[in-house]
Amino acid sequence: MQRTEAIIKQMIAAHAGGKIYNYRPEGLSERLFAYLAEKAGISADKRWGDISGREYNRLVELLTH
Repeated sequence: MQRTEAIIKQMIAAHAGGKIYNYRPEGLSERLFAYLAEKAGISADKRWGDISGREYNRLVELLTH
């Protein structure tokens, strides 16, 4: 789980102004990441720098389980 958190934190730092659906962690298909982000409650137009703590936690949980 710590590795996943580090990857998501890196995505936030590197792409804070970019839309979440345009920048995804390496190794995840666009379709799978879009599904997981949607399931975490993250809208398609949200930017990496704007995700809430709750959305962050849900995304990390979905990616690790």
